[in-house]
Amino acid sequence: MQNFLPHQKDDFMSSRGFGQIYSLYEPDAEKYADDVVLSESAIYQRDGDRVMLILADGECRNRKCVAEMFEHIRRQKNLLDFAPKDSLPRLYKVTFKKKSCGYFLKDRTYYVFATPVGIPDVQSGEVNKGWLFCDINCGVPAIIPRTREAFVALNASEGDKVSMFNLRDDTLVYEEF
Repeated sequence: MQNFLPHQKDDFMSSRGFGQIYSLYEPDAEKYADDVVLSESAIYQRDGDRVMLILADGECRNRKCVAEMFEHIRRQKNLLDFAPKDSLPRLYKVTFKKKSCGYFLKDRTYYVFATPVGIPDVQSGEVNKGWLFCDINCGVPAIIPRTREAFVALNASEGDKVSMFNLRDDTLVYEEF
């Protein structure tokens, strides 16, 4: 499903007919008409004629599983780990104000797990600071330069509410009251 085609609100060559993807749980108030709610979701990666499961259904809300996916992406993309040693990805809120970034659409707000990374620039020989992040609702990952968008740390601790979930033992859990 991940693609870089224009969103349907783009008058020129609109071809992507969905907004944000939610897995199993649907938000009460912040859902757009083109958002999709799936009964389950997972992240797979195609490598030639092989397909690998990267993040299983429901693991997009577990910080430890997301950390494993991030480690896989860092190795594959030769990114440097700029996070504190032995730390898990943190929760952030980010509104894409400048432009869309693949799945993440301009003028929309997302709750994400994110970690700081170093992005090597082979032409200049420099390492640029960036973010490796994924949507907490479906696990779709992305990488952007640090200065591109403002990531607001949520500083969530055990039991805190994050979007429609509560943080319980490093996992975001949907709890109806």
